[in-house]
Amino acid sequence: MEQKVFIKELLKIAYAATVCDGDIDESELEVIQALEKEDFYLKEEDLSDVLKNYEKDAADDFLEFANMAVKETYKLDFTPAEKMIVINLAIAIVRADGKMQEHEISFIKSLILNLQLPEELVTAANGNWWIIQSKSNSNTSEI
Repeated sequence: MEQKVFIKELLKIAYAATVCDGDIDESELEVIQALEKEDFYLKEEDLSDVLKNYEKDAADDFLEFANMAVKETYKLDFTPAEKMIVINLAIAIVRADGKMQEHEISFIKSLILNLQLPEELVTAANGNWWIIQSKSNSNTSEI
């Protein structure tokens, strides 16, 4: 996939991961902002306008925006490496606030299905992504 198209789609999924629980958490947005400065694919681009457009598109219904973004991934011609970049970023975003909610788990599972990624591959790269370790590391929360 052409790099500019991939970046746009990657950002759409990233923003969808941010809003898929019906809320925008600042820590989730910080993951996207950090990527803009550091990531190979994103550091050369000014992403603020793209993100503002996604904010406008999602403003009326966060969950609908997230669902549509996931559905659209089925028709995209991602390479296997691009698929892993997309899923790894989405998982990093939903985990950023330290909570896993049912909507976030459903979002990631739907994304895995639509990207046609083997769940074993995602788990190998991200461990038990649906579990958040507590600060004391003695308890885990799982939905």
